[in-house]
Amino acid sequence: MWPALYPEVAAEVASALAGVPAHVEDHRVTLPWEAGGGERWFSSSYSPLRDAAGNVLGFFHAAFETTGRVLLAQRAD
Repeated sequence: MWPALYPEVAAEVASALAGVPAHVEDHRVTLPWEAGGGERWFSSSYSPLRDAAGNVLGFFHAAFETTGRVLLAQRAD
């Protein structure tokens, strides 16, 4: 994860680290310059990763970009 994006996904990360999965659809983020910069949209899930005792050790983040679909829908409105 780019540190610059953390404020935009902090709630989802906190949820996963608390043991509660999180999912967002078409979440708008502003990418940092090193990633091409500009607004993009993503659908993402954040799943807690647990050890054998059930303790949360981290999280798995899966995301796919939905910018094309979002922009197409905006143009259709």
